[in-house]
Amino acid sequence: MSRVLETLILDMENRTASLVVTWKHLQDTGATMEQTDGFIDIPRTVKGIDIAMLYTQMGEKQFKLSLRSKGKVNVEKIARKFGGGGHINAAACRIDGDIEAIQARVLEAVKEL
Repeated sequence: MSRVLETLILDMENRTASLVVTWKHLQDTGATMEQTDGFIDIPRTVKGIDIAMLYTQMGEKQFKLSLRSKGKVNVEKIARKFGGGGHINAAACRIDGDIEAIQARVLEAVKEL
């Protein structure tokens, strides 16, 4: 968890928070993917955060994006832009590319929302 927390990025005047889990994190710490369950909820508990995002590496250049929101912020619309789905407060999708490019694309989608 400490390695993943080092990736924490706050955007949009601290209304969004994102974390990244990479294969390197798992390999370096000996952790398993199952041990990352619940990481999406960490930034969501911070006061003022409307959208929490967790990027989990699934392939060489593929990440699963998990989205959680509070209130009426509809993260399903964001996931749907990238071929995923879910519901208003919880959604997910898979996105191919470098993590930095993916994060930029997702942040643009959040800004449009």
